[in-house]
Amino acid sequence: MVGSDNNEWESSALRERAMDTVVAQMKKDAFARELGIELLEVEPGRAKVRMQVGPEHRNSVGMVHGGVVFSLADYAFAAACNSHGTVAVAINVNVSFLRPAKGGVLEAEALEVSKSRSLGTYDVTVKDGEGRLVCVFRGMAFRTGEAFGEVGEVCGGGGGRRQAPAPHLCWCRTGGRRRGRLRQAGSLSHQEARMGP
Repeated sequence: MVGSDNNEWESSALRERAMDTVVAQMKKDAFARELGIELLEVEPGRAKVRMQVGPEHRNSVGMVHGGVVFSLADYAFAAACNSHGTVAVAINVNVSFLRPAKGGVLEAEALEVSKSRSLGTYDVTVKDGEGRLVCVFRGMAFRTGEAFGEVGEVCGGGGGRRQAPAPHLCWCRTGGRRRGRLRQAGSLSHQEARMGP
């Protein structure tokens, strides 16, 4: 993704490294971990997640709690909208619960509908253990312009003299325009990377 913000990757090695960074960042989600959600697949604009449903996930009438279904869909959405290496946060979601979930497993898949420099829209479907559609979810995310830095660490892009570890994708915003380039360890601060040579 060097030099552009679309799904064109300079090399498969760079793409794989970027996906590893996204996966490492998503695994830091303590709430998803607490619910037992696992990330199955992630690639630019797409993610698939799954969870085992236990008695702790049921509401007072024995059905899977709507908050659990929503959380699974939301995690798939988060993985997909952050899959480009740019930090993205939800600004709007709409969810429709279609039927109660059956079986002991839920899976959600998120697919990118559209993406611009600042917004992304994603559709998520949640299916139960019998493969029945349980929920549809549409989410819109604001793309902050900050990039995930080293695995698990978000690049602040705020200036300062934070040194970049090993080469990593760094897309920092400057006054509405974005300029970015691959930085080498210790060679440039975020401010210098934003301002260019």
